[in-house]
Amino acid sequence: MKRLFVIPVLFLALLFSGYAQNLDPSQNAIWHNSLGLEYMRQGNYSGAISEYKIAIALKADTSASAAFHNNLGLVYMKLHRPDWAMVCFENSIQLNSNAFYYYENLVDSYAMSNTLSQQNSYFRRKTAANFENSYNWLMLGLIQAKKKEYKNAVNSFNNYILLEPEIVVSQAVKTKIDEIQRLRL
Repeated sequence: MKRLFVIPVLFLALLFSGYAQNLDPSQNAIWHNSLGLEYMRQGNYSGAISEYKIAIALKADTSASAAFHNNLGLVYMKLHRPDWAMVCFENSIQLNSNAFYYYENLVDSYAMSNTLSQQNSYFRRKTAANFENSYNWLMLGLIQAKKKEYKNAVNSFNNYILLEPEIVVSQAVKTKIDEIQRLRL
């Protein structure tokens, strides 16, 4: 009889002992993102999409949520939905402009949607109209590199570095120039 009484008492003691579930939305967002990564690794893309969307909702409009948007875009790329992926990658860049691979992912979505030539023309016009906009030079360089217009890409990247010599992305751009120069040899 005492044993039957002890088990519920222990359960209630644990329940009310001060243990509380993590209710911090930012920690839950990271957990949902991790779960999305696992679902993606397993090929469960609908599960990954759901988890990334929850992570974004829990930690909206922060530089950390840029990664969640990027991951969602990568799932859409796996599902051959480049138009949806573009929106995710653009959101990633808007929330954290220091992650070079977000820009590369955006250009990959252009390639998958067969809009590289249109985007190339668009960014050529933008750079001609406003030399001082470094984002346009970066995007133009990435598009040109994707199109294997390596000489033009290096020139665009050099214009980017001229405008933004000190920011984090500039080091990644320099590395990209080195990669292109190795390809051309």
